[in-house]
Amino acid sequence: MKLLFDENVSYRVVKKIAHLFPDCENVGRVKLLNTNDLLIWEYSQKNDFAIVTFDEDFGELSLLKGYPPKVILLKTGNISKSDLIDLFIDKQEVILSFLENEEFGCLELYK
Repeated sequence: MKLLFDENVSYRVVKKIAHLFPDCENVGRVKLLNTNDLLIWEYSQKNDFAIVTFDEDFGELSLLKGYPPKVILLKTGNISKSDLIDLFIDKQEVILSFLENEEFGCLELYK
């Protein structure tokens, strides 16, 4: 499963962690910038992506619609890009385990 980063996560973060999470993308690169959350949801579902976002709406969609797609909800507040990169480095094993586990549809990450 690949990671699709919502527009509220900088493409610079995506570039810096691409070696940890192959085939990760930003919504801008797949032509979904400034679109409806449901379009991002449907794209992720069809293309085997998990959504990475700060947007609580995706967590709610996960509760309403189930999964796939899985959702990684960033509950870090306003942190720097470098701190967000460090979070993904520190939580790589947790994230990969979540992506492989079929029991869970939403993962909340805290700093």
